[in-house]
Amino acid sequence: MISEQFLARVQALLQNGQLTISNATLPQARVASLLATVYGGNAIVIDRAQIEPADQNATALVVSGQAPILHIERVPVQVTFHEADDGLDCCLKYRLPASWTFAQSFPELPVVWDPRVPLGAPQYTILNDLVCTDACFIVTSAPSTDSEYGVSCDVGLNFAGHIRLNSLLGNVELLLKAQEPLVLAGPIVLPPPVPMPIVPQILPWPPTRQSRPLPGINLRANLDAGLDLGEFKLTDVYLRVHTPLTNELYRSYPFLTPAFYLGGDLHIGEQHTVEVVARKLFGVNSVLAFSAIINEEVHLPSLNDLARFVGAEELESQLNVTGAVTPFFSSSVALNIEALFFLFSFAPLALNTVALTVGLKQVEWQALEGQITVHNLSVRFEVDDPLGTQRAMSVQVVGDMSIGTVPLTATALAPNFALGAWLNEPRSLPLKTLLQSYLPELPEVSDLTIDQFALMAQPGQSFNITTTMADQPQPWVIDVGVTPLTISSAYLQLGYDKGRGVSGMLGGTIGIAGVSLPITYTVPGSLALRGLLPPVSLKSLVTGLSGESAVWPASLDIEISSARILIQKAAADLEFLLGVQVDHLGSLIVKIARDSGVWGFALGIDLDTQWRLSNISDALAPFDSSFTFSKALLLFSSVQSMDFMLPDMAVFNDP
Repeated sequence: MISEQFLARVQALLQNGQLTISNATLPQARVASLLATVYGGNAIVIDRAQIEPADQNATALVVSGQAPILHIERVPVQVTFHEADDGLDCCLKYRLPASWTFAQSFPELPVVWDPRVPLGAPQYTILNDLVCTDACFIVTSAPSTDSEYGVSCDVGLNFAGHIRLNSLLGNVELLLKAQEPLVLAGPIVLPPPVPMPIVPQILPWPPTRQSRPLPGINLRANLDAGLDLGEFKLTDVYLRVHTPLTNELYRSYPFLTPAFYLGGDLHIGEQHTVEVVARKLFGVNSVLAFSAIINEEVHLPSLNDLARFVGAEELESQLNVTGAVTPFFSSSVALNIEALFFLFSFAPLALNTVALTVGLKQVEWQALEGQITVHNLSVRFEVDDPLGTQRAMSVQVVGDMSIGTVPLTATALAPNFALGAWLNEPRSLPLKTLLQSYLPELPEVSDLTIDQFALMAQPGQSFNITTTMADQPQPWVIDVGVTPLTISSAYLQLGYDKGRGVSGMLGGTIGIAGVSLPITYTVPGSLALRGLLPPVSLKSLVTGLSGESAVWPASLDIEISSARILIQKAAADLEFLLGVQVDHLGSLIVKIARDSGVWGFALGIDLDTQWRLSNISDALAPFDSSFTFSKALLLFSSVQSMDFMLPDMAVFNDP
C-alpha cells in the first residue's frame, strides 16, 4: 500500500510536468553514482511526466513520460520508485524505437574481422548480427527484477529485449530447435567517472552462465534446449554475448574479445556433469569447441573414473614407461581434473575430439637422475573420434623444472616421453650457476639475458641445451688486454650422455682491432676460446690489446689474414695468442699477456729460407750477398721477463 509520505516524496520530484532526478532531489550516494556513470553527472529530466494510477496493494509508484537516453531523443520511459531506508530507489525503463541498433547508442563499438565480409569491405561490430525487438534500456539504483522479461537487473545500465537467432550460431541451431523469440538481457558496464585499470588475472573468462559482468556489454539468453549424443548430453543451453564499448578499450585489453559464446551443462554418463562454453567463430558454422569450466579442484580416485570422458578404458596404460625412463605415475597418485575440451560437429552431430588434463601435483619426475627433475605435473589425454572406430589417442606430460635458478616449462610425449623445455619469457640467466657443473674452467661471466632457450632430453639417457643470449643489459666481457674484450651474440650448446659426461660449445662474436670474428670454446677441456681472424693490421691488433704502441717499431706493420687466435687460461690470468703464416716471411706468433700486473706482448717470426736482410730495410740490401741464413728467427718484445715464452704453432692445432 502506498503511504502518503511515499506519495509526497515522489510528487515533490514533479514540477510543471517534468520529473527531475538529481543530486539535490535524491541525495543518496547510489543515485549520485548512477548519475555520474550513466548520465555524465547530469540530472535526469523526464518530460510529460505523470504518476500512473496504483492499486491498493501496490508497493511502488510508477511515473511515465519521455526522455533522451544514450544518443536517442525522447523515447517513452517509466520510472518505478521504491521506498528505501534512506529515501527512494528508482528504476528507469526506456523503450527503444524499432529502428534502434547498439551502434546508435555506442558509436565506438570495436569491429572484428569476419571472413564472410568481402575483401576490402568495411568490417562491423558483432552486435550488427543481432536483430532485436521490444528493446529496452533499464537503469536502476538498486538490484531489481523486470517482470516483463523475467530477468534480474544489476545496479547501473542494463539491456533487455527479444531476438531471433537467424543462423547466428550456424548448424547447431537446427539441432537445438530453440523456441524463439528469445529473451536477451544483461548489464552494460560503463567506464567509471575515474578510470580504473583492468587486471586480467581477476576477470572471469570466458563468460559463463553466472560469471560476473565484464567491462562493456554483457548479454545472455537461455535457449531452453539441448543436444543428445548417447553418452554425452548437453542441457540448459545458453547464449552469451560480450563486447567492449570502444576500440580504445579493446586495444588496451585485447583479451576482452568481442564474441558470441554458447554454453550449457554437459552430462557424461550418469555420474559426471560439467559446465562447458564454446566461442562461436565467424564463418565457422559446423563445429564448436567447448571448454569445461572448472572453478574448484575435482578429485578422482583413479584414471578409470575418466574413461567415459574420453571414450577409452586404457588411460593408465598410456603412462607406463619402459627402459631407462624413470616412472612418474602409479595407481596411488592423487588426481584432479584441470581442464576438459570437447570438439563437436553438427552436420551431422558428432563428437570429434576430447581432450582431458589431469593434475599430478604431488609427483616429482626424475627424468634424468641428478640432472633433470620435473614437478607440478599434468597429463593431457587427447582422443580423436572417441566414440567411433577410428579412435586415436595422444598423451602429453607437462610440468615445471629449473636449471639453477631458471624456471622452465617442460613437456614430454608418449610413448618414449622425449622431453622438451623452454622459457616463457626472456629473463636474467645466471650463467655462472648454469655452468658451474659443466664448464668449471670458464672465468666469471656476467649474468646474461636469454633470447632463446631450448632443452631436449631423452629421459634416463641424455639431454641437449641450446641457448642464445642478448648483449644487454650486461654483455659478456673477457679480461684480456688493457681494454677488456666484449663477446656479443653469445650462445651456448651443451650435451650430456649418461656415463660419458658433458660436451658442448660456448661461443659468440668478438671485436678486435676494428674487426669481428666468431670465437668458440669446446668442452671438455680447459678454457680455450678459438677463432679465425679476417684481414687485419698486426700493429693495430697488438698495440691495441697490449697498450704498448711506443715499443712497437714505427715502420713495421703487416696485414695478416686467416690468423688463428687462442684465448686461454694462464695461471690466474688469461693470455691472447695469435699464429699465422705470412707469405715471403714465415710463421708468426704473437703472445699478449700480463706480466707483473702490466699487459705486454712478445712477437716471434720463424723466417723462411728465402728471407734476406733487405726484407727488414732496403738500406740492408748490400749485405744480402754476404749473409745467407739456413735458419733465422726474429724476436722482439715489450716484456723483459725470461718467463714470457712464446708457444709453438702446434698450440693452434695447426702445426
